[in-house]
Formats: sequence, C-alpha cells, structure tokens
Amino acid sequence: GDENVGDKAITQGTLSAGANYIVAYTGNTLTITQATLHVAADHKTKTYGDSDPALTYVATSADFKNGDTSAILTGALSRTGDENVGDKAITQGTLSAGANYIVAYTGNTLTIGQRSVVATADNLAKTAGQPDPALTYSLNPGGLLSGDALVGSLGRDSGELAGAYAIRQGSLAAPSANYLLTFVGGTLTIVAASSAPPPSAFVFEPADFSGILSGPTPPGGNPPAAPGARCSGDDTDGCLLPYPANQAIPPFITFDTASL
Repeated sequence: GDENVGDKAITQGTLSAGANYIVAYTGNTLTITQATLHVAADHKTKTYGDSDPALTYVATSADFKNGDTSAILTGALSRTGDENVGDKAITQGTLSAGANYIVAYTGNTLTIGQRSVVATADNLAKTAGQPDPALTYSLNPGGLLSGDALVGSLGRDSGELAGAYAIRQGSLAAPSANYLLTFVGGTLTIVAASSAPPPSAFVFEPADFSGILSGPTPPGGNPPAAPGARCSGDDTDGCLLPYPANQAIPPFITFDTASL
C-alpha cells in the first residue's frame, strides 16, 4: 500500500521458517491515521465600509509529513458577523489539508474600526442686527459613505455685538457608531453697522448766477434736492444736492452753466 491514511495489509513478505517448516501465515493490517496539522488564522483589521482584507493563516511547517507542504491546503477561511464596527470571528471555513491530515484550527478576529469623518465649520460673517446666516460645514473626501449624512446642527457662542464668535459642534453628530466624527470649529464675525450720517446735502447760495449743481456734497440744513438740481441767483435759500452715505465729503461742489 501507499502512505495515505487507511488500512494496509500486512503480508508474509519474505518471512520463512526454513525447509523443515511450512509457515501457516495469518495476516493483519497496518492502519495509517491522519496526521495533525496546526493552522492559525492571522488577525485582520479594516475600516467600516471598506472591503474585507484577504483572510490569511500560518500552518506549522513541522506538522507536514512525507515531503508535503502548504500547497496541499485548499479552500479558504471565512468570517462571521455583519459590516458594523466590532470584532468578527474568523472561522476555518472550507480550509482543508486533505484526507491525510486533521486540521487543528486556531481562529482569530477581523476587527472593523470606525470610519473617520472630519466636519470643518465654514467661517461666516454678518452685519450687527441682521439674522445669523446658516451655519455650514464641509466634509473630508471619502468620509461618509453614499446614503449616509450627519445629523443635528452647528451652534455658536451667544452675542450680537460686533466681534468674533466661535462656531461650535452643537448637536452635529455621526449617523451611527460606525463613524468617528472630528469637528473643526470656525468663526462667525459680526461687523458693526455703519455709523455714517444719512444722505444729506450741501447748501450753495450763489448771488449772481444760475446753473446746475453737480458732485457729492456735505451735509446741509434743508431737505436735499435731486442730483442736477437747478440753482439761480435769486434762490436765497440756496440749492441742495444729496450725496451718498459713507462717502468722503469734498471741500467744494461745481456748477455747469453750459447745461442751462
């Protein structure tokens, strides 16, 4: 017989008792049993949402017999569990060393770790007295998986005076324990409302001409006239021309007699 597992007949072979005897031989069997091959699975890790890594193992080289090597191993390991964060058992699966070996298998785990999501608050601004803008943020590429979204909203430090206010995480949270959310804060800057005087006018009181006033003008006493207001020498109250708020006040204005 061969060296494979099983019963092998034990024959008389060359056994002899000499010429004076006839050997009445009763045979028997040699039973070849399976050898033990120790196989240990390697520990594996992956991030939530990624594909499983190859499940590998180490076979004890000293356990191989008759010149056998790890090439006799067929099949593959498998693992239990779902795709959520945690440890999943790596089992023997279909791994086999053939009929000549009993596989003494030592399992391990595939650890699924949280997927990192970084939410960075956008820096925003508003004018004092105005409503807050929507507090927005950006996410790192490859963070959230398709179909997933953060829940909750950002918040900011209280206050309505001009200044800088921290934008904080507020109630913003990951959609499940499968994510690790890191928040990077931002700033809401409140800008003071303009304290410039309202549009006004410059009083120009010519004595001996008539013309069209033009140009920006400083404040004056009477209600402003429209730009291009006509002035004449007998206008004892003067002629008024409005100027835009926040605009520097020039030291003079002009009139254009050609426009008469």
